[in-house]
Amino acid sequence: MKSRLIIVSLIAIAIMGCDRFTRKHQVGTVAEVNGHSLYSSDLIEITRGLSGQDSIDAAEHFIRQWATEILLYEKSTADPDKQIEQLVEDYRRSLYVHLYEQRLINHHLSTNIDEAEIDSFYHLHADEYVLKQTIAHGVMVILPLSAPDQSKIKQWLLELDEANLEQIEKYCYQYSSRYQLFTEQWVTQSQIQLWLPPTITDLSRRLRPQQQIIYEDSISIYILQTTDVCQQGSPMPTDYALPEIQKVLLHERQIAFIEEERKKIYDEAVRFNKVKLYEN
Repeated sequence: MKSRLIIVSLIAIAIMGCDRFTRKHQVGTVAEVNGHSLYSSDLIEITRGLSGQDSIDAAEHFIRQWATEILLYEKSTADPDKQIEQLVEDYRRSLYVHLYEQRLINHHLSTNIDEAEIDSFYHLHADEYVLKQTIAHGVMVILPLSAPDQSKIKQWLLELDEANLEQIEKYCYQYSSRYQLFTEQWVTQSQIQLWLPPTITDLSRRLRPQQQIIYEDSISIYILQTTDVCQQGSPMPTDYALPEIQKVLLHERQIAFIEEERKKIYDEAVRFNKVKLYEN
């Protein structure tokens, strides 16, 4: 009972809101176990937002767990298990090697992949890059039903040249509740569907190149103008597959680079007699 009162007193000091006590005991010791110390600052996050008995209970529970983990660890290592020691050493060695190889890659391996390499890889593996859903280029404009001159914006959308895009942007800035320009990036059908009312279910049937698709509900008019569309199941456009291709090529380059570095390190060690080979 006495030890509990001591612990509770230490906890109470550690979690008191008064700045004077916080400054005094922030670096103070709350508990010690065989040379390991727990400080009041370690309990701040544990007791944040709690007050009274809840704070004391939470802090005491944390202290008990902390102390128990240390005691269990010391008991478990009193008679070292050679298998565990070997696993720890293997992991330590692997970690050092991995970090060293990462430094080599970061400092000496170029991440630039030229267009010819990308095109070559894409043509060799085209069957692996097939669209799982339809994608499109275009523009989406959402207007209130009361927006003026709707015929003008519909006409501008039919021909998305620089002049018309400027007109569309000016109009949308003034009247549109949402304006999405994706003429230079591919957008998936599911993303387009999120811009439309959930009651619209025929988008997949209507999504075609150079189409102006118009929907209305009781509040808004939705105008989707496509420029390019690639259907589900067709080969991915190269620029759409580009991030994945770059990732694969860079990974292959890293593997080749590390293999070459390992070979150089080994050959040099043999040359300087750091690795000795014996015939049986």
